[in-house]
Amino acid sequence: MRLGATAVLFAQIAVCQTTVPVELTNNVPIIRAAIGGRTVVMIVDTGAGVSVIDPGAGLPVRGSASLSGGGGRVHGGQAGPVPVQVGAITSPPVPFAVVDLSTLSQFAGRRIDGILGYHFLREYVAEFDYVAGEFRLHGNDFDPAGWQSLPMKLRDNRPAVRTSLTISAGRSLDALLLVDTGSSSSVTVGAKFAQRQKLPPPDLPAIADTALGIGGRMEIRLGRIDGLTLGPNRLDGPLVRFRTGGGGNDDGLLGGEVLRRFRLALDYRAGKLYLRPGEQVHAPFRPDLSGMRLAWRAPEFNTAVIDSVAPDRAAAKAGLRPGDELLSLNGRALRELNPEDLRKLFRQAGTVRLRILRRGTVTRTVSVEPAGGALPPPPVPPPPGPPPLEKLRMLGRSSPPAKCGAGAARRGPARGRGALGG
Repeated sequence: MRLGATAVLFAQIAVCQTTVPVELTNNVPIIRAAIGGRTVVMIVDTGAGVSVIDPGAGLPVRGSASLSGGGGRVHGGQAGPVPVQVGAITSPPVPFAVVDLSTLSQFAGRRIDGILGYHFLREYVAEFDYVAGEFRLHGNDFDPAGWQSLPMKLRDNRPAVRTSLTISAGRSLDALLLVDTGSSSSVTVGAKFAQRQKLPPPDLPAIADTALGIGGRMEIRLGRIDGLTLGPNRLDGPLVRFRTGGGGNDDGLLGGEVLRRFRLALDYRAGKLYLRPGEQVHAPFRPDLSGMRLAWRAPEFNTAVIDSVAPDRAAAKAGLRPGDELLSLNGRALRELNPEDLRKLFRQAGTVRLRILRRGTVTRTVSVEPAGGALPPPPVPPPPGPPPLEKLRMLGRSSPPAKCGAGAARRGPARGRGALGG
């Protein structure tokens, strides 16, 4: 039987893929996309049950929306549905919640126009290659051969997988953790799960801290557990944020500090998480013990002030205060650095010399010792083995993005809840 022109076109676009560069900011993947002919900077967030757009992106706002995020609920409007173009693929129309993301931009250290969540990602197999710095969307062309495959459930439009947390010798807990590329952490344990399981236990060293979500600040305790088991992979000494308050019934989440150790792909329709361990899968988990959080100034994001200083931590002991403006670190002007540079700097042993401006008039230099603290050091990683199969397969591979049309999304029944219902 001869295929008609429409069937041939469908067969071509149903198997296409596209690849775009991804930038990591504090473990969070950021890409460029286009909405309504305008280029926008978007976080790709598997932990977002709803896609979000900033009012400055210019989409017409209709009605109201309320969504729950880390730190509480936020209220805004609705926009769309509108198609989103990523690389050579244009998605089916995506609904958006319209929320002011200026605070998120300040802490990310760059402009953030929006968040691509469930209603965009569910149409594809979404692949994150952290090492290569690539984000890839597959239609029906994804080949699972050579990948580890884990069952994946949807909870309020967010993917989750079964894991095992080894809190200490002789005590392991099964947990259904969200796969959250929008979180910078290693592991976060929900407040209700922590309360039921009495976490952290009294004999586990933990320090008080705060974390940020789209809904504001969250109070946490940060500790190091013995291990995390994800499928056939055992990761030693991960850092865990134990939430001390807030709503939500989730056991917790896996964040970017764990996920970046793998190449991963999420197939929402098949309910599968695919993993390929990277060379850094057993790298030590190192915390930022500077005890301060920076806010970068829009619109250039090349200057920053200290937003908060945790008591009894390195920054407080060095005399730093909220409102101090950072001028340089170890002799390098702040405008020459980016948030990822600072993230790495404050996880290394040794003294960091900061030149600051206080109240716009007084310039001083202080020394911060970020290493050490109440947390035990990370365990020594195992010696490196032979090159992973993934590296051998990628040698010499260079394939241009496929040319895809607006129908490149896979066909089939959608799973999860409706628009703006997450």
